[in-house]
Amino acid sequence: MARCHSWAPGGATALTLTMSHMRESLLTAEQLAGRWQVPKSHVYRLTREGTIPAVKLGRYYRYRLDAIERWEIGELEANPAHVAVA
Repeated sequence: MARCHSWAPGGATALTLTMSHMRESLLTAEQLAGRWQVPKSHVYRLTREGTIPAVKLGRYYRYRLDAIERWEIGELEANPAHVAVA
């Protein structure tokens, strides 16, 4: 894991904390499919249709847990024009 020289509380670097938090809060299509107990292809279809919020990382999609949870309870809408690109 990459490290930087800026120290955070507890002796961990700020970058380590940030990367760990991102890894925990971003889901893969497989993880999201498991959460919903549906095939992974269903998650990809919803992503292509712009139905669910997604983050595009190069050629990969990831799903922010907080955005998915808000979408699940109806607080967040997603559409193709709002897919985040990182």
